Amino acid sequence: MTKEIKHAYLILAHKSTYTLHKLIESLDDERNDIYIHIDLKSEISSFKEYKTKTAQLNFITERYPIIWGGFNMVLAELALLRAATENGKYKYYHLLSGNDLPLKNQNEIHNFFDNKQLAYIESTLVDPQNGRFWRSIYRRISVRRFFIKYKGQDGLVPQVFSNIDRMLILIQEKILRRDFVKKNKLKLYYGSQWFSLPDDIVRYVLSKSESIQWIFGNSYIPDELFLQTIIENSSLKERIENDNLRYIVFDAEKDSKHPHIWKMEDYNKLRFSDCFFARKFDDTIDKKIILKVTDG
Repeated sequence: MTKEIKHAYLILAHKSTYTLHKLIESLDDERNDIYIHIDLKSEISSFKEYKTKTAQLNFITERYPIIWGGFNMVLAELALLRAATENGKYKYYHLLSGNDLPLKNQNEIHNFFDNKQLAYIESTLVDPQNGRFWRSIYRRISVRRFFIKYKGQDGLVPQVFSNIDRMLILIQEKILRRDFVKKNKLKLYYGSQWFSLPDDIVRYVLSKSESIQWIFGNSYIPDELFLQTIIENSSLKERIENDNLRYIVFDAEKDSKHPHIWKMEDYNKLRFSDCFFARKFDDTIDKKIILKVTDG
């Protein structure tokens, strides 16, 4: 089977779980190849037990230590895209996490994408004048974060560098009046990091790796901005569908930073959803829903 009609599934994972096992099992189809980035902080030997029957399974060798909010998440995504494109030309490339599962079978997924060339990704123009939320998104790029890799880490050294970073942010904004976005006349676009993209758009994004590094290398949570910004500022923008086909729910009243974890009580929502994939699943919280979604 030629690569041109196959799909590449790109998975970001940091630990070996039952959920990841069922995800791989669900994608194990001769029409798919699977590429997995394992967080460099994790011991890769614990993943050696994963096998496939028909899909090609690839644990990529270019790995990064992932810190939430840091640029290494972008580098990991680009590494997955590079590994896949170097191995062939795929019909579509789907980014998933190790906590995701497909809601449709492979026949339904392949039939849907068969004649498509659209970019299934969420994308909205970032307007800092449109309220507090959009100002916070804009600020992720407008001020430069030189020690972002220390954010959220425990210990004296990370705390010192995090404090330095906060001080530098204040200097940029209050004293120097610097605005990286305004200075460089950038138009930012924002959305979920998860996507399904056709081959030519993936290769265009990879051709802009240097620009991605320059714009987003010292920013905060760039994985929700870099793809949207690169594609929207090109002739490819007309092919953005503004729908990533993922069922992800955030409960702003409970936890706006982490997606809802699906449970058995949610099964009908998942079953009757038009989405092709869903996140987030956690087998330590509800294993039955994972079995129900994958095995029916």
